[in-house]
Amino acid sequence: MLIEMKFAVTSLVTSLAIAASANAQVAVQWPRSAGGNGHWYRLQLVPNGIGWTTAKAQAIAMGGHLATVTSSDESAFVFALANRPEAFPNSPVVGPWIGGYLEQVTGMPATWKWVNGESWQYTNWLPTNPDGPGTWNENRTCLTTTNGKWNDFNDSGVQPCCKVAGYVVEWEADCNGDGVVDFGQIQAGILSDANANGVPDCCDQATTCAMGTGPIEWRVADGGNGHWYQLRTTSSVIDWSAANSAAIAIGGHLASVLSAAEDLFVFAIANQPNAWSGPLGAWLGGKQVPGSGEPVGTWIWSSGEPWGYVGPGWPPNNGGPNAPPWMDENRLHYIDRARVWNDLPENGSRENNGGVHSFIVEWSADCNGDGSVDFGQIRAGQLVDDNANNVPDVCECSTHPELHACCFWDVVTDNRVDGADLAAVLSHWGPVGSDSISLLCDFDHSGTIDGFDLGTLLAHWGPCAP
Repeated sequence: MLIEMKFAVTSLVTSLAIAASANAQVAVQWPRSAGGNGHWYRLQLVPNGIGWTTAKAQAIAMGGHLATVTSSDESAFVFALANRPEAFPNSPVVGPWIGGYLEQVTGMPATWKWVNGESWQYTNWLPTNPDGPGTWNENRTCLTTTNGKWNDFNDSGVQPCCKVAGYVVEWEADCNGDGVVDFGQIQAGILSDANANGVPDCCDQATTCAMGTGPIEWRVADGGNGHWYQLRTTSSVIDWSAANSAAIAIGGHLASVLSAAEDLFVFAIANQPNAWSGPLGAWLGGKQVPGSGEPVGTWIWSSGEPWGYVGPGWPPNNGGPNAPPWMDENRLHYIDRARVWNDLPENGSRENNGGVHSFIVEWSADCNGDGSVDFGQIRAGQLVDDNANNVPDVCECSTHPELHACCFWDVVTDNRVDGADLAAVLSHWGPVGSDSISLLCDFDHSGTIDGFDLGTLLAHWGPCAP
């Protein structure tokens, strides 16, 4: 029954999942300044092979579509991106999928089309191709090593000679109509994409797209540290410890501000209208060591970084000279709608002006020691993060052997993703509970076990990787 259920729901959730075997490469833009269309493209390698229909669904799940090649210039650009030996493992004429397909409707002539509905005019077929459905029903389009010319191949991507080992994704959507491709704005931190589906959250939620709400890098080229920062807001008061836990859950920590330059950068992110509740602004990562004396005592950063620089408004006053004896203002935030530091009770000052409703997350981890912040490499597709927790899978695999060779979806820990795991997800459907199984089933750490989690599990069906 569970196996039958698996196949029954796969068609509903395939577009929500990205296969674990896919090796993401760096997404690159074909800029208008270079005669391009402003779209973004990425080669997605799948060493074990992939069918066209599955590749199409995975591209949609990323917010894009299989690449459509509609000019000789675009053909040259896409081929330069895709022309890698591992993309053509068996044959020079069988390479990554693109978005062309043969539509066969009863009573009508078969017609080649693009997945996004663009006009089928420019073609770049190999000589004698397309050579018809034939024995293998070759009705899908892949690239070849002959200057990116096209070959027709069967939907499964497998024949005795060879297999298709990847596909090219293209992002062109501009859901907010500002003339800029959404994917690039997400990559740059201009638009937020908290659920990592390649669609700005504002478009998912049908709300106004406010600029600057996504993660933003303080670039080394601009004198920064290469870390990433993001403002997070809440509809109700949030305690400092809850904000700290939320930051850790998404692979970061509450922001540590170690210089005036960093303070200016962080405050520019924090100074948004929806971040303030009266005079109370976003939490930072500063906290006071218990018992170290009031009001100044010993302050540290939650990240473990040394306490040195202090911002305007410091030192703290623990509530001022008229504060009650029980007052213990031992956490750091911005106040007075200005770049001013202030100490506040850990509970977010619920009794004062509506309490704190925001916090700043910072991503600084470099778990593989390559000199680049992991969060940025995940966003760029340079490191794989299949369980969407902003920690590279390669780092979790090396530090958590209990994950069964990085099989995050093996909820019952029997080294397989099968009906028992599916049953666990379905039985815990909805808001995440406090039990350990419920927490494990929330693969994307969204707080809800939903279609994304189900789709991700189904995409990894079978034995865990050895």
